[in-house]
Amino acid sequence: MHGDEIARALADAGARASGGDVDGAVTLYDRVLAHAPKNGDAWRGKALALAMAGRYAESLVVLAHGVKAAPDDDRMSGLYITNLREMGRKDDAFIEAGSALQRAPRSIWVLKAAGDTHRDRGDYREALRLYERGLAINPQDTMLMNGKATALFLDKDYAAAAAVYDRITALRPDDFNAWLNLAYTQENLGHPDAARAAYVQALSIRPDNADALEGRASISATRAEAEVYLKRLEPMDPERAAAVRAKYARS
Repeated sequence: MHGDEIARALADAGARASGGDVDGAVTLYDRVLAHAPKNGDAWRGKALALAMAGRYAESLVVLAHGVKAAPDDDRMSGLYITNLREMGRKDDAFIEAGSALQRAPRSIWVLKAAGDTHRDRGDYREALRLYERGLAINPQDTMLMNGKATALFLDKDYAAAAAVYDRITALRPDDFNAWLNLAYTQENLGHPDAARAAYVQALSIRPDNADALEGRASISATRAEAEVYLKRLEPMDPERAAAVRAKYARS
């Protein structure tokens, strides 16, 4: 397989994975790796295709092999750390992050993933230091901004977190999670009008999201206003809708 053939095979594999043909995609990725075992795009593509199909354990095994075969692929290193965390292997993720930082100290992918491992441990100062290192390299990176804002929120620095979420939503107005987290942050700051506005923005992106519906209902000024959102929430999660109604009944 030569360069053009590899590029075509990777493109075809990506299209198959997006179309739901995961096994076909994996076969193509394996064909590329048989000829180019250090090809990070193939390792990452195979892992992502498996994850898209819910085959997370297999995806993690692929990444474990991939970081050994292509240790200079910093994006794959970051993905491996993230997937270890998501599979509940947070201690392993922390150890892997330390090794990845030695290999790629200026990679925004590694810095973000490593920051997340410190955030998991409640070490918000070190997490923020790593996110800031990444933002010094790429000030517009919303992935790093989201990590920073989450750490600030967990550290109860709500004003600083809100400022970062405002920056993210300005750069990416369709970022649902940023709007939802901004709403939570504004609630903690005691700014109900700003929180309501953020919930509305979140719901304009995902109208049927239960978290946003519950949050918007909970912060309504009146029971009648809350019912507008609770009627949409109830078919999805009647228990959560009932809990919000109970809160208004007590007030």
